[in-house]
Amino acid sequence: MSVRRNTLEPDAMSAIVNCLCPECGGVIELETNRLECLRCGKHWRQVWERIRLRTASKVKRFSPTRS
Repeated sequence: MSVRRNTLEPDAMSAIVNCLCPECGGVIELETNRLECLRCGKHWRQVWERIRLRTASKVKRFSPTRS
């Protein structure tokens, strides 16, 4: 799996939550809060934050409003 334009964000989010690198399948270390893959060294913090912001804004946009 690769996190690019045509990758589904929920797939990347699920992989990161499960401590798996979406690029190489390596283990993502959570203890340092940097979300760094121990195999390829990629840092996933910015990707994670971007996905969370988009997901949060979609939830707010589509949530029903009360009268």
